[in-house]
Parts: sequence; structure tokens; C-alpha cells
Amino acid sequence: MMKRRPNCPRLYPLKVLSRKWSYLVLRSIGKGKHFAEIKKDLKYITSRILSRELTILQKEGMVDEQDRTYMLTHEGKTLLKAVEPMMAWSVKQCGMKSCHPLQKCSRCSGYKDAIDCMGRTKI
Repeated sequence: MMKRRPNCPRLYPLKVLSRKWSYLVLRSIGKGKHFAEIKKDLKYITSRILSRELTILQKEGMVDEQDRTYMLTHEGKTLLKAVEPMMAWSVKQCGMKSCHPLQKCSRCSGYKDAIDCMGRTKI
């Protein structure tokens, strides 16, 4: 599958992670999951949005699909590994003990979930 990349390599990870669900979908896939398992992990995502996100991640070379199972490519694994320190920083700034995307945040208890506290659009 053809990979779509911006001209500047510094923008590439930002492009991949800038979409609302991209990081959470990549994180959910882990070592490989079927569509229904990813959907169950991310209970607020619609099937249509998840399907679109998986298609985009495949075009970007982050995810492969084999026998209806989605798996991270080498690029997807290394991107997640690179993002972990940034997520740890975010958790520390937010005052949370862990980084589960649907956990309540002590700083912003009025929000639905921690995604809002991390500066993303409310689900």
C-alpha cells in the first residue's frame, strides 16, 4: 500500500498523531486485534470512524491487516515507543496515576474523560 508522507520528516509523526483517534487506535492494536476488539477497547468510537482511521493508518504505513487482524508495522511500533515519554509527561501534568484514555482526571473532574484534559476535543 502506498504511504502518504509530508515533505518534512519532522511533521510526519505530528500528522499521524494529530487526528483525534489515531494514538488511541494504535495503542489499542498492540500486538494484533480484530476490528471488534479494537471497537470494544474504544467504546466511544463509532464503527465508521474506526474503519476510516484504520484505513488511513494503513495508508500511512502504521498498520497492516492480515486475516481480518490489524497489527502494527515496524513504523507503528517505533512511533508508539517514541510517543510514550510524551504521554508520561502528559499524565504527570494532568495529575493522573495512569494513562488510560477513559479514566477520570483529578484536575478536570467535570470532563467525560482524560482525553479532554490532554487538550483534545471532547468525545
